Amino acid sequence: MSYILDALRRAEAERGRGAVPGLHTPAPSPGPTSPPPGGARRTPVALAAALLFAAGAAALAWWAASPRAVPASPAASPGTAASGAPVAPDSPMAQAERAAPVPVPAPPAIPARPSTMPAAPAPAPHRAPPAPPRAAAPAATQAPARLASAPAPAAVAPAASARHETAPAARAAAPAAVALRDLPDSVRAQFPALQVSGVTYSSNPLYRMAIVNGQVLHEGDTAAQGVVLEAIEPERVVWKFRDYRIAQPAR
Repeated sequence: MSYILDALRRAEAERGRGAVPGLHTPAPSPGPTSPPPGGARRTPVALAAALLFAAGAAALAWWAASPRAVPASPAASPGTAASGAPVAPDSPMAQAERAAPVPVPAPPAIPARPSTMPAAPAPAPHRAPPAPPRAAAPAATQAPARLASAPAPAAVAPAASARHETAPAARAAAPAAVALRDLPDSVRAQFPALQVSGVTYSSNPLYRMAIVNGQVLHEGDTAAQGVVLEAIEPERVVWKFRDYRIAQPAR
């Protein structure tokens, strides 16, 4: 408003001179001035110019006093605050920002699942098992023939038992074994000196053995000239010498 008042005062002071005063024109000192001729004619023109100048000065002053609008910055990414000039809390821009709703990002669209399920694979056609070859029939007929030709275990068992029975009978028929001291003096003098240091007895005759004079002998072996190991028992051996059966204990 001060600019307008100064302009009006300058216009009144320069009215008689016919020149439009500027903003920086100093005010004239008061003094008696004679109005120029024709001043009455220039008065409306000067007044109109003063009014226009006053209106321009008022518009310039209002524009300088009013807050300048800040240019809009590029849209920032969601979750970050936009940097710029501070805005007064009571300004229209601040009220508009508070009133404007915050944009919410739309959720991503979920593709709809197909309503129809994939069809199950068709079952494989059932195939009949291949027919067995005809060559198996003769083999099946040969198997019973082999079984029939093989001796039955029941028939073999009596034969084995018969052997075991004949062995005790033969032993029973043989003369009883006598000790070396019970022999006649002539026979005892001819019998060689034999020392039995150990005996291994088994139900299987093949595994029976005796250690005689440091040698391992089995049933049927010859220990000395004319002396045969006839039998090996758990605690003694039986020698066959001439027509005598001589029993000798193991040490």
